[in-house]
Amino acid sequence: MPERDKSPAAERALTIAHVRQRSPTADVEVMFLESARIYRLPISRPHFESVLAQLTTAKDRDQRVLVHFSADDSGAIDDVRPDHG
Repeated sequence: MPERDKSPAAERALTIAHVRQRSPTADVEVMFLESARIYRLPISRPHFESVLAQLTTAKDRDQRVLVHFSADDSGAIDDVRPDHG
């Protein structure tokens, strides 16, 4: 069986369905239209406020974003940037 590519990071173009933070000290949960999985934006992440603002703005504008994950199978969001493609 061929070995799967285990790249250290992954980036996907996704459309935000929902962004929620259950309390001011909790990680943010993010759901995307393209996946049934619930992803997290850890509150401990550097630039947390900036990434959260980008997610919220993209959701409000119904815009896709490029979501950067620390690994292919990670549910933790590292960074977000506009999808110009």
